[in-house]
This record gives sequence, structure tokens and C-alpha cells, in this order.
Amino acid sequence: MAKSRAEIQRAYRERQKQKNNDEYLRRERDRKNGSYVPTAELSENDKKEA
Repeated sequence: MAKSRAEIQRAYRERQKQKNNDEYLRRERDRKNGSYVPTAELSENDKKEA
């Protein structure tokens, strides 16, 4: 059975983690922080949803 895109990405991240853990952790941290938006910058409706 074919893998979904999420499964492919999960496997890729696991391979990266095993190859070069320090570099992987730095890049993963940057990736996660890129989607973070401080609460002060959210609209009132968005604050209620979160």
C-alpha cells in the first residue's frame, strides 16, 4: 500500500534525526517557531479560538 504524504514526511524526519541529530534539532526548532504567532498579534476572534 502506498504511503500518504504525512507518512512520507514523518519517515523523512526520522531519517534526518538519525543522520545528523544536532542539525536536525536546530532546523526543526526553526520550523516550529516559524508558525508561532504571539497572542498580542492575534485578533479577538482568533484569541477565542485558541
